[in-house]
Amino acid sequence: ALGGAGLALAGGGKKDRTPPAAPTGLDLVAADDTGASDSDNLTRTASGLTVTGKAEPGSQVTLFNGAASLGTATANASGDFTLDITLSAGANSVTAKATDAAGNVSTESQALTITVDVAAPAAPTGLDLAAADDTGASDSDNLTGNTSALTISGRAEANSTVAVFNGAARLGTATANAAGVFSLDVSLDAGVHSLTAKATDAAGNESVASAALAVTVDATAPSATLLDVNRAAKTVTLTFDSSVDVAALPLASAFAVTTGASAANAVTAVAASGSTITLTLANEIGAGTITVVYTDPTAGNDAAAVQDAAGNDAASFELVTGVVADGYVRGARLFAESSTGGVVTRVDTGIVTDANGNFFIPSQFKGFTLVAVGGVNVDTGVPNTVEFRAAAGSTVINPLTTLVQAVLASSAAGTSVAQAEQQVSA
Repeated sequence: ALGGAGLALAGGGKKDRTPPAAPTGLDLVAADDTGASDSDNLTRTASGLTVTGKAEPGSQVTLFNGAASLGTATANASGDFTLDITLSAGANSVTAKATDAAGNVSTESQALTITVDVAAPAAPTGLDLAAADDTGASDSDNLTGNTSALTISGRAEANSTVAVFNGAARLGTATANAAGVFSLDVSLDAGVHSLTAKATDAAGNESVASAALAVTVDATAPSATLLDVNRAAKTVTLTFDSSVDVAALPLASAFAVTTGASAANAVTAVAASGSTITLTLANEIGAGTITVVYTDPTAGNDAAAVQDAAGNDAASFELVTGVVADGYVRGARLFAESSTGGVVTRVDTGIVTDANGNFFIPSQFKGFTLVAVGGVNVDTGVPNTVEFRAAAGSTVINPLTTLVQAVLASSAAGTSVAQAEQQVSA
């Protein structure tokens, strides 16, 4: 009996020899799954990688990279477990085994492949402005008259995401194709811009910035700022505020010139250099006012027109010569004044008298009172401190026209220039 009792005690309860089910649902958490996708198990992070899954509640779950143990976690009452691990660069095959309280070990879970890519792609290369958007005399100087839909192309790591920057400002992103080619349409303001690009691979590694591409946007049409006459050479030279395209000059017929007593003087040749266009005339240039009228061929930018290096056409214009203080004041700046409700508005025309006191007023200022300020006496070199004025339409600005304008300003509305001149000469 005693032996039987001892046998019963030695037997105890029945031992658990059933292993738990293999863990399931191994996954890299989205926060550690870097790059374009947060579910592709591709990451640029090698340490602190959180892997989750499910196993028998209360079991000890060990993660392996191949045969190497990565660590152990305990599944909670719901069977959920999580473990932070460290992996080497490259493809890693992560599996899990669960061990229950009785020491039974499950079979291996399905493998979770985690790829660690910590290498940044090379910087993009070959940034360039598309020839079709590189307007003007050259299609490869990165000078353009366009401000939008400017196509920038280059090369980067295949399938990488390429961001283009203007200084520190991000302009947009494009995806490099399988051959590494990318292109992006951008918008830029007028001025000089330094464009760079950075490539980001699928794991989220970002390259250093590319070499800069300097793109200059000039959307302003050239404007004439000076008219010079050489009577001996029978030429009229127009100076513009920017260089003109010497390879795309307008025909002589685009210009109409009158000299002397308003006589037409045909243009026989058009030449350009730098920011000047010189018109050679058929006949001698008589004394008096000279008028140059230019007609732009079309409303758009044309191949044969007054055009700057960026391809911007000058608008049609009419230039009429004038003189300040009978030619004695050079370097005087001309202003245009208007009066509305007793309020006088003064606008800088940008025109300065030449070495002989000559000037011209663009057509947009023809209806304004003219004011000549500053400058230097041609003979003495003494600065001019007198403001000379003239009525709208005048081609002469001197002390007499200043008096006439003063009379007009103080006279009743409707007083003509001729009437004011009579009062001054009376």
